Amino acid sequence: MSFTLTLPFVADATKDFVFAKEMQEIVSLALVAGKNCVLFGPGGHGKSTFLEAVLSRITEAKTHYQSFGEDMDESKLYGGINLNSLEDPGNKRIEYYPENSFLAADYAVFEEGFEAPGGVLLSLKDTLSAGCLRNGTQQYSMQTRVIFLPTNIQPGEIAALGNASQSLIERFPLQLNVKWNAYESNNYRQLFETKKVSSPVAKTPHSNILKLEKATAQVRVIPEVANLLAELLAKVSAQGYPISPRTALHAQDLLKAATVINDRLYTEIQDLLSLRYLFEPAIYTQLVLPQIQNEVAQEICTQVLADVEAKVAHLGRLAKNVSNKDTVGWVKLCKRGELLAEKLSKTPTPDSLQRDRDDLLSTIQKTSTHCYLQALKTVSV
Repeated sequence: MSFTLTLPFVADATKDFVFAKEMQEIVSLALVAGKNCVLFGPGGHGKSTFLEAVLSRITEAKTHYQSFGEDMDESKLYGGINLNSLEDPGNKRIEYYPENSFLAADYAVFEEGFEAPGGVLLSLKDTLSAGCLRNGTQQYSMQTRVIFLPTNIQPGEIAALGNASQSLIERFPLQLNVKWNAYESNNYRQLFETKKVSSPVAKTPHSNILKLEKATAQVRVIPEVANLLAELLAKVSAQGYPISPRTALHAQDLLKAATVINDRLYTEIQDLLSLRYLFEPAIYTQLVLPQIQNEVAQEICTQVLADVEAKVAHLGRLAKNVSNKDTVGWVKLCKRGELLAEKLSKTPTPDSLQRDRDDLLSTIQKTSTHCYLQALKTVSV
């Protein structure tokens, strides 16, 4: 089964978008892992439209849309002020209508969610941390599974404002810059040539997504993957980018989500590729990706070596049963050996497995040569 980080319904809902593979992946991971997600970058790149295309396909779920700005205050964030409590002569107090806010929705979209006064963002951070609104005696549990935040502001700019802001950003662990890699003529041509497909709209029940989210808790992170994840987090921290325990747990959950998306019960090394949406691109590319690629290559090469070794052993058994006069039989065995050698030669091989590969290639060469010589003998006879 091929590896993917995209849910089928997300791919179908956004097939009209160009250069959207990363957005498809990060939104899929957010839904399955239940992690808040930031899509940031220049305006005009379809961040909000993309999210609406996906969330509108989820039936039986409520999505709350909220626009932020300088005039945002806590009353707008939490559904408006309850005037009855404010005017209560015996106990005047500020209370809200949280049932009308994002707190009562399954999913929320915070348009430009970082553009709000500091006090509002601090209140939002506290609510996300507690999992409920705590306003004096008023308590209201948050039902929201994922908050999506499309914005023009880079999360790093907010995190740099102080510890409280950094803490808020950590509540949005999945982050993606939606800016195109290039703005050349062929990029715009691809945009113009993208056909809007008017096919039947495929829906997905919210219960299906909840099952996937629940399945992440059942995933087993095998020791090999857990050890490598710990090494990667320590490596990044050692380079001056300390990874908090909260972020480390987010990382583990991403691996589990990748596992579920690929319909498995156990993690594999390649699930670590989901970490690209947890780290800044430069950190991921320089410190994380090379080690993952090496481990994936080693895992793939090990599997290929085992497969080829078994087939070479089988080839040797077949050779014992070929008649000395069977020219075609010896030629076929020789050809099979050559194909095995070709497959092995084309497999990327880490340094640690070079010797094993070379030894197996030598065995294949000896077997193929034997079969070839036997075929020549039948012709000479």
